[in-house]
Amino acid sequence: MLDSALALELAKILKELAIKQRKTIIIVIHQPSSQVFEIFDKLMLMCDGHMVYFGKRANVADYLANLGFKCHPNYNLADYILELLNDDASKQKLIHSYANQVRDDPTGEKEIEKYSRRKHDNNNDIKQAPVLCDYGWEATFFQQVSILTERTFKQSLKDILSTTELIHTFAMVVICCLIWYRVPFTEENIHDRTGSVSINNTYIY
Repeated sequence: MLDSALALELAKILKELAIKQRKTIIIVIHQPSSQVFEIFDKLMLMCDGHMVYFGKRANVADYLANLGFKCHPNYNLADYILELLNDDASKQKLIHSYANQVRDDPTGEKEIEKYSRRKHDNNNDIKQAPVLCDYGWEATFFQQVSILTERTFKQSLKDILSTTELIHTFAMVVICCLIWYRVPFTEENIHDRTGSVSINNTYIY
């Protein structure tokens, strides 16, 4: 489980990756914060196995308002949607409203065609050839390593370069140096130097 801060950071990274790689990323999320919710481009709302909304995230507030469910401007829209989907009366109204809206397209095929990656021929008929990839994964091994390394570095950078961490590291270096140089350079003190190295590894890293 991720806390709200990590969830937001992950959502930003995925959004950046989707833009750079021109990929579609699907996220299943149960209780997003307002900041995470604003990152989404499109939104699909599910309730009891039924779809109650599919479209642009920016349009969901107007869609709900047209059905009589207007969210207060200062209220988290994601929380408001969850409240609606947990209320029996509003839930049934949303399910029936969306079912009536897509009555002419019960399978969702027309809606899918709008965002399909398959190309059209001269007769505007969709070619049924699947989208193929030359290798097993969309991203190569080195691309995955590069992306994960960059993500880890970005997440750790603010901790590594924090003022507290820098002061702690500098203080430990000074203390360890004082201990090291105060131990005599004799054979009898080899164990003392070994212990000093162990302390360095324990408290600095």
